[in-house]
Amino acid sequence: MNNRFLIMLLVFAGILAAAAIDHYGRFAMYAGPLYFVPLIFAGWYLERTTAIIAAVLAAGLWAMVSLEAGSPYFEPASWLTNLLLQGALFVVVTLLARWLHVNRETAHELAAVDEETGLASRHGFFERAGSVLAVCHRNGEPVTLAYLTLDADQDGQCRQVAEVLADSLRISDVAGRLEAGEFAILLPETGQAAAHVALEKVRLALDARRVHARIGAVTASPAPRDLNGMFHAADKLLHRLRAAHREELIIEGMAAPA
Repeated sequence: MNNRFLIMLLVFAGILAAAAIDHYGRFAMYAGPLYFVPLIFAGWYLERTTAIIAAVLAAGLWAMVSLEAGSPYFEPASWLTNLLLQGALFVVVTLLARWLHVNRETAHELAAVDEETGLASRHGFFERAGSVLAVCHRNGEPVTLAYLTLDADQDGQCRQVAEVLADSLRISDVAGRLEAGEFAILLPETGQAAAHVALEKVRLALDARRVHARIGAVTASPAPRDLNGMFHAADKLLHRLRAAHREELIIEGMAAPA
């Protein structure tokens, strides 16, 4: 049973439960607001058409319960108007929930992308890299993390860095812009020798564009549980390069914590 089908069952069960409470408790309480709970759930988790069907079903059940109870809403002169108004209210609330969900997802996606370069933002990098790292850790595969920085006077070359990374890396690799002139690259299932080849390709491509970068990279085999230790080790390598005033690639291995 997939999640979508389970959500549909929960929504329609919720609508039926609201109708039952409305029917049997009509003289003790007003149960109209209970219909909104499953409809908001439907708008949030289901596609637009299915959510609207749920709203129409809720309106139909509300009408049946009200008609059977002899509600004043269903006097001969006004029953159709009240049914349409209640149905419209249910649909509007459902679509509002849908709109809020879509906007939340859009905002989340925008937050994961760096606007200037199109690379993953800091948030987006750590989110995706965390998922990739977890797979490597579970499978006992090596992973390489590279920390790439530009000099302050070259921060305007970030788009070129993004283009080089897009051309040079694999689809499975993860690249992101962390700060103005700082980038991170995660190479899953990549040992030290293979990572050196891949990152040297990046460095030479940047040199060809007159973009001078320092790249500090560490390889852990097998992959650790998180990136904290690898970032710390890669940052130390960059400090060594800065202290020596060298713009090149340095890569070392590190022992993954038990």
